[in-house]
Amino acid sequence: MVYESRVQAVILAAGRGSRMTQLLGTVVPKCLVPVCGNPLVYYPLKSLEAVGFRGKDILVIIQDRDDVRKALISVADRLGLTGLDILTVPEDSEDFGTAESIRIALNSKKLTRDALLISCDTIADIPFRELFDFHEIKESELTTLFVSPLQIPENVKLPGPKSKIKHERDIVGVKPGTNNLVYMASEADCEEEVKLPVSTLKSCPHTKILTGLVDTHVYLIKNSLLNRLLAATAERQAMRKNFISFKGEFMPFLIQNQFLPDFSEYTFKFFACIHPNYRCVRVNSIPSFALANKSGDWIKDVFLNGTIPKSKCKIARGSKLWGTTLGEQCNVEEKVKLTNCIALDGVIIKAGATVEGCILSSHSVIGSNAVLKECLVGPRYQVPAEGRYTNEQLSVMEEAYFGD
Repeated sequence: MVYESRVQAVILAAGRGSRMTQLLGTVVPKCLVPVCGNPLVYYPLKSLEAVGFRGKDILVIIQDRDDVRKALISVADRLGLTGLDILTVPEDSEDFGTAESIRIALNSKKLTRDALLISCDTIADIPFRELFDFHEIKESELTTLFVSPLQIPENVKLPGPKSKIKHERDIVGVKPGTNNLVYMASEADCEEEVKLPVSTLKSCPHTKILTGLVDTHVYLIKNSLLNRLLAATAERQAMRKNFISFKGEFMPFLIQNQFLPDFSEYTFKFFACIHPNYRCVRVNSIPSFALANKSGDWIKDVFLNGTIPKSKCKIARGSKLWGTTLGEQCNVEEKVKLTNCIALDGVIIKAGATVEGCILSSHSVIGSNAVLKECLVGPRYQVPAEGRYTNEQLSVMEEAYFGD
């Protein structure tokens, strides 16, 4: 089934990755974060290409940077998505919110149809047929897709200082029998109880609460409702309370206000499409980055035709690598042992080093005969020769290597 005649796909890829600065510094944008040998933006594009979208029916919103544009065009060419529509936002803006990106697309007339919104940090085996059919049958204004989160395997250990991992899961409230979406919140924002607004309880006294799901950040939304974003923004600008996040601010605004009199035409037009047999990981933090790269079998089978692309690296004789992913232009000298590691671009590992369960950020250097276990090594950090580190985060201040 081909979908592009019905909707316009929009990939939101202008974020900086503020929760991954210890891994990326301030140079690598989130959409270029490498996962299993591909930049992150590859995965939503691959999902769209697999169900028949063409380049001209996909809009990608990115930072105004040459490296991002070149990488995006390269990925699109690999997938046969010629004529991809690209919209840029200023590079020097603060971490760009999803609602702001959508608003710019609407104002620029780049977004003119009903939309399939996809966050660039979503890696999910998306059931497009079920999602579109559900959306049409329900005559929905806004349909959100919830699936099961990708679980952390027991044998996978996350690098860096040991702390409690916050799993990104959502609490969903639906009307029994119809799956009208009447409540949505992150589990992290709810301590021991779920508090529903009075307006929700009055309009939908029987609400089914679902847990253990993850919002894929894949949304089907009517253009008329997107234009409501513009109208609501104009109203809120007067109060200096602009919408920044689509999920965190605009969607709760819509869901709660659907029960108010001036929203009567939208009453019960928001739905949750729930498919717990499908999986998703959102690569928006260092733990989720590690999980995605260490769960390569699932990603390899779903997105990469069973193989992970090989990078251009130098690996000296006598070095041994087990379960390790290398970025581009890495240099592994002689008698190095790498076990279950993730190395980004330009990493140098000097002779005799032993590295286990670590993430090595771009252009970091591991000194000769150093021993590292389950560490996070920041961008351009130089581990001294003979250094011994376990469960540590090794980084330097940004200005130390990027200048003023």
